[in-house]
Order: sequence, then structure tokens, then C-alpha cells
Amino acid sequence: MTSRPLCELTRQSRRTFLKSGAALATTATFGALAAPALAKSGPIEIKVGSTQPEGQYLVQDVMLPWCKEVERRTDNAVTFTWYHGSSLVKTPQTVKALRTGLVEMANTMATWMYEDEFPINSVLHLPLNFTTILQKNRTYRDAFREIPEFTAEFDGLHMFGFHASDFMNLDWAAGLPAARTLADFKGRTGWAVNKSIVMLEEAIGMVPMTLKQEDLYMALQRKSMDGLVFNTAALPPFKFDEVTNAHNIVNWPGGTIPAGLNQKVWSGLPSDVQGVIDDLSDDWTDLCGAIVDNRREATLKGLRERGDEIVEMDDDMRAAMASAGQPLVDAWMARLEQKGINGTPILDKVNALLAKHADATMTTVPDWVPEDWLLPV
Repeated sequence: MTSRPLCELTRQSRRTFLKSGAALATTATFGALAAPALAKSGPIEIKVGSTQPEGQYLVQDVMLPWCKEVERRTDNAVTFTWYHGSSLVKTPQTVKALRTGLVEMANTMATWMYEDEFPINSVLHLPLNFTTILQKNRTYRDAFREIPEFTAEFDGLHMFGFHASDFMNLDWAAGLPAARTLADFKGRTGWAVNKSIVMLEEAIGMVPMTLKQEDLYMALQRKSMDGLVFNTAALPPFKFDEVTNAHNIVNWPGGTIPAGLNQKVWSGLPSDVQGVIDDLSDDWTDLCGAIVDNRREATLKGLRERGDEIVEMDDDMRAAMASAGQPLVDAWMARLEQKGINGTPILDKVNALLAKHADATMTTVPDWVPEDWLLPV
């Protein structure tokens, strides 16, 4: 799989993207709408349980501005109170907290941790033909909207943002070289974020480790673990670039982290407020995808410039990785079969959506997005 670097795009005065030197400006798909007249007796506060640090780029450049735009368009009929950095809800609690109403909104639901609860959603954890996170996010959105079994897994929630973390690559503790052949992976220990990554690691001869995420930095620093499978765009925010200097680019699929509202809270919102949130739903999905693609390319650029060893897959390695991934597909099919669900048409539909969005690009950016939201690459 190869990545199409959306980060090559630049912003112009009309906030349009340019690709290959040719302007793709169109009538603004995401143009700001006039704030609707909303009947209200006072602001409705929505508590947002975020597991991300307040300074994380997705939060600062997409999610907080998105909330501010909802507030603006509703004339502050609704306000968002953020609880950053797992101060209200921890990562493993996000799904339950949202269902029970402990939080009214979650910006990154950890559905990737609960493949048994979200078995159809976990189709996006399979090694499919992903090219960019923008492509994957749009596929995620359309699968939720068009596949009834997919939608049913989120009963009791109102989903409005569909996002997945960046592609997962192998990052090795400082001093350990990158693998050059499939045999080089054999016996190496590495952190695995979920069952899918465990199976992929085992398929290439690695020994998966399931440490708590907060323990990973120390494990790499002390070299009690050889490496980790982690999404490249998040290496600098989590400071793992400080303790790794060799990387195998394998583009394994990252976990799904959608955004949603508690259904009871959603049902209690005025219909015009609901309309504003739904109108901005595609913005959340697209912007999260585009900025992650940009940060991945910017991160790789920085790693190369400082002299890190970065090994891309050659044809033999790519074929071996594809073969290693087939047991994941078979296991996913078997899990659905045990639940009485035929996974074949679901997988076929997802593959069709991936093909539909294979060349996904954003042609315009909303005016409420910060000017410097993309990094130079």
C-alpha cells in the first residue's frame, strides 16, 4: 500500500487546495452558513470527554474549531465544555461513558479496543487497500450510512464524525536496525494495540506485547521492548520519536476513533441545532483525514532529515505482508459467522467504497479552520 501525500497541497487566499499545479477551486462545499434563528431558554452545555492532550493537533486545528463553529452557527444555543487529556474519561472507558451519559460527547471513541463489541466496525482494521486516511475516513462514513449491520452496532449513539488513526508502522528502539527481510522480524518484541495487530505481528514472526500505552516510552528507552507498531503521525505528539530511530513502513491499518453524542442528549437538542451538527459532519470526517495525512508526511520528512533509517517495502516484502494479512480476513469472517452474519457482502461493499474513494482529495477548506493547520513538507 502506498500513501498519497495530501500534504503537498497548499492553501490559497480563497482557501482552496492546489494539486499538481492546477487549481481545483470549486464553489465552497464547506462554506460558512448563516447562523440559524434558534429558540432557546439558555445555552445547552455538552461535556466532551477527550483522551487527547489539549495541544494535540487534531484537537487544536480541527475539533475545537469545529465546536466553535457549531456554537457560532447556533448563536451559542449550544456550548461545548472540554475535558482534555483523559481528565474525565480514560481511553478504555470512552464507549461505555458515552452510552451511559457520563460524557455527552466523545471526540475519539476507542472502538479499536472493542472488536468483539464492534465486529463489523473492525473490518476497517483489516489490511485492505488503504491509500490515505482521507480515503479511509470517507469509506468509514459511507459504510456506516449504507450498511445496516454496521449502523446497528452504534445503537444508542448519534455518530457524526468518522475517523481512523494514521497507518501503523514499525518503529524500533534506538540502536536497533530496521528489518530488511521478513526473517529480520523473527523474534523481535513489539507493542500491539489490538487483536488485529497481534495477529499481524505473529504472522511475521514477532512476539506481541500488550503494555499500557503510558508504559511504552520507558520500555523503549530501557530497551525492554524492541519496538512498537504505532501510527506515524502520532510519533512526535507522544514523544516516541525521542526513543526510536529506525522504522519499517508497512502501512498496517490504524484503529477506528469515531466521534459521537449520547443518543438521549442528541434527542434533547432542538432540531435546528441537530441540523447544524449534521451539516458539519462531513467537515469533521474530511479534515481529520487530511490533517493526519499531512502530519504523517511531515513526520517522515523530519525523521529522514535527522538521519533515521526508514525502510519502505519492496515487492517481496509487500507480497509477504499481504499473505500475512489474509488470516486476519479469515478470522474476521469466522467471527461474524459465529454471530450469524455473512461477512462477504459487507467486505465487498467496503472494498467497493475504498475503490470509490481511492483518489480522495479535498478541494476546499472551511473558513473557520486555522490558516496554519497544515505543516510544510
